[in-house]
Amino acid sequence: MRAWKDGTTLYLVFDERMDSRTALEAEKMVRDVFTPDIQNVEIDCGGMEYIASSGLKLLMTLYKNVGSTGKVTLKNVRDYVTEILEMTGFSDILDMDPQ
Repeated sequence: MRAWKDGTTLYLVFDERMDSRTALEAEKMVRDVFTPDIQNVEIDCGGMEYIASSGLKLLMTLYKNVGSTGKVTLKNVRDYVTEILEMTGFSDILDMDPQ
């Protein structure tokens, strides 16, 4: 996992399973770089093969933190992760680009 900020955009790369352990690590990483001026979050999910409810919680937290004027974009989303995001309704609130 990696995170960096460029202007008002936060970039994240999730390159493993997003389970309870890795979601906690990702949450800490995001807290370390997230600032109030972040308007958009772009997440590369190319290496993410699985997302648990703790990963979904992190996505919802990011969505809430950028507010109604910002957006969260998921790039390179694998089929299985897309299915989970569609079943849970996350695909309705997040921008998604499939792999």
